[in-house]
Amino acid sequence: MDKLQAYRVSAHADAFSCKDCGVLLLLAGIEVPEESEKIEQEQEMGHALKVFAVNVRALHGVDVGKLKTTKYDGRSQPPLFVVD
Repeated sequence: MDKLQAYRVSAHADAFSCKDCGVLLLLAGIEVPEESEKIEQEQEMGHALKVFAVNVRALHGVDVGKLKTTKYDGRSQPPLFVVD
């Protein structure tokens, strides 16, 4: 853990990278659902969902080509925000 550099990427997420090479290893945060979903979720669970994204290319012994993946077309989605 002493080789990890942590930094805040948003109000809801932190990123962790290698201090030596700078490779992004992990994103950790909470899922922020739409307001109607948030109310239902809080009633059911009492707290926000924790979300972790791991850069599997940085894990020793993992053959990324053998992993089952699901492609997602993010380009066709509307932007989350627009800067004027």
